[in-house]
Parts: sequence; C-alpha cells; structure tokens
Amino acid sequence: MLNKQTLTIATGLFLWLTAVHIGLAKKPAAGGGANHMQRGIELAQQKQFDAAAAEFTKAIEGNPKDPRGYANR
Repeated sequence: MLNKQTLTIATGLFLWLTAVHIGLAKKPAAGGGANHMQRGIELAQQKQFDAAAAEFTKAIEGNPKDPRGYANR
C-alpha cells in the first residue's frame, strides 16, 4: 500500500503533467481561416487566381475541416 508521501508526489506529478500537456496543446488559428477565405473570394472575383489559391490554402491550414476552402482552391 502506498504511503501518504508517495501518494502526494504521484498526485502532484500527475497534475503537473496534465498542466504541461494542456499548455503545450496547439491553439487553433484565430478566425479558423475565415479571413483568408473571404480574401480568396475577393481575389478570385478580381481574376487574381494565383493569389486567391494561396489565400484558400491558408484558409485550409486554419480550418482543414471546412470543405469550402478545398472547393474554392
């Protein structure tokens, strides 16, 4: 059976590792790529297709689960 000191150390280590894991988690990009999506649409309307494709690629990087970026690119 664990004594009180060992249990305290194990609990502290667990909490510390959890905090480190949460702190190191990648934060989602602000806006999720929405700004890049809008800019890409504007560039495509101006027939600047290469620049629009680059913006749609950035939108995909910001939110890879949004199918509109793939469709527009």
